[in-house]
Amino acid sequence: MTKKKVEELTIEEKLNNALIPVDKQPYEIPKNWCWVRLDSVINLYRGVSYGKNDAHKKKEKDDILILRGGNLGEGYIQIETDNIYVNKNLVNPVQIVKKHDVLIVSSTGSSTVIGKAGISNIDYSDVAFGAFLMLARPKERFNKSYINYFFLTDIYRHRIRLLANGTNINNVRVEHVNGTTFPLPPLVEQERIVNKLDNYISKLNEAKEKLEKVVDTYNYRKNLILHKAFIGQLTKNWRKENPNIELNEDIKNKAITKDSMLPDEYLYEIPENWRWVRLGDIGEIVTGSTPNTKDKSYFGGDVLFIKPTELDQEKNIISSAETLTEKGKQISRPVRKGSTCLCCIGSTIGKCGFLTVEAVTNQQINTVVPYDFLDDLFVYYYCCSKYFKIVVNERSYGNTLPIINKTKTSKLPFPLPPLEEQKEIVKILDSILSKEKQVKEIAEKEIERVEDLKKNLLTRAFGGILGTNDPNEENSIELLKTVL
Repeated sequence: MTKKKVEELTIEEKLNNALIPVDKQPYEIPKNWCWVRLDSVINLYRGVSYGKNDAHKKKEKDDILILRGGNLGEGYIQIETDNIYVNKNLVNPVQIVKKHDVLIVSSTGSSTVIGKAGISNIDYSDVAFGAFLMLARPKERFNKSYINYFFLTDIYRHRIRLLANGTNINNVRVEHVNGTTFPLPPLVEQERIVNKLDNYISKLNEAKEKLEKVVDTYNYRKNLILHKAFIGQLTKNWRKENPNIELNEDIKNKAITKDSMLPDEYLYEIPENWRWVRLGDIGEIVTGSTPNTKDKSYFGGDVLFIKPTELDQEKNIISSAETLTEKGKQISRPVRKGSTCLCCIGSTIGKCGFLTVEAVTNQQINTVVPYDFLDDLFVYYYCCSKYFKIVVNERSYGNTLPIINKTKTSKLPFPLPPLEEQKEIVKILDSILSKEKQVKEIAEKEIERVEDLKKNLLTRAFGGILGTNDPNEENSIELLKTVL
């Protein structure tokens, strides 16, 4: 009965259902454009439902790849990500992903991910999508790329975030998408907009890729600089200018010998006036402790209480999520300003941070408190080196949870130059690494600016103010009539 009633609607009634009333239009658009419901220009499909036993990670005969939320980027689809396959008998033909299809995250616990749209740029024959996604397929007679671009706008995304709801999870309902307001220009204007967006956005994406390369290679450049520092390359000329600077005999006697606990391959070649020593020879190794958490008088003061998560502050540790009182510090193992904290357990083993104030650490951190013949920052920088982290991992134990205890930490190799050269290395590293970090931060800000430019460009495009509209062209309502 419902189907028959729809078929009997007049063109005026269909237009009335498709067009957005003036009082509900989000903003003003050119007079030859019209506001329509999104379901006037797309067909919406739900994802494939399958049971736990239906899915497998290795593709078998007659299988279809099922895309999920992790396969979607902002405006693109990535296939090689934790793939899941099901038999094609579970898949409706309309659920096979085609070129210009828009996959939407329709169910997720993240309010920032909800509504994310990935756009397909090819026709697939064996790729579908799961139940936590929806597929918006542009209708014929419209410019499909114009519709695709709409799903990248803040106009669309803000509406979806506003309407999505759920007790523990955000959900997009069919009516949320179908009822979204959509600015429809004449077909020739759609084509002009797409051409302009393709041109500008391709250039912006190219700029973004170059900036991302700068950010992505930051750690590589940093590791290379640190490597040069701790093989003596950065101070090669300095040593020529200061040929008489040597370690004193007491420190030389601490040098690691051939019969040490460490394999020879750990000891790469260093300058003649340097010596390999153990980490425990150049500083006290302190394993942290946690006061009794039931005694509230130990917590909430001004003393930083460092955990592995606090080692994410780049160089200097300047804050902590939890603090101790003086009473809590007194029953713990405080370490002085200038010490280097090392994570000694778990996936972040070897991560380090430099203390700018006296602090207490928990038992997941071993701290190196350098002796007075060491430059504090020289110790920190060495612990940041890739070589040191490799050795930490190789000397750790535990199959599922790597651990390096105080004893093993104290036996880790350390390349020791004279104090004067340590200070020169630190001065050079401070200068070079600060510039590298500055370059990275500038690149990150530029990436944000590129994204803002793209958003602004899309807003202008879907507001009819991109400079491409011809007011003398036929109203888009005529195009809508031919589709309806």
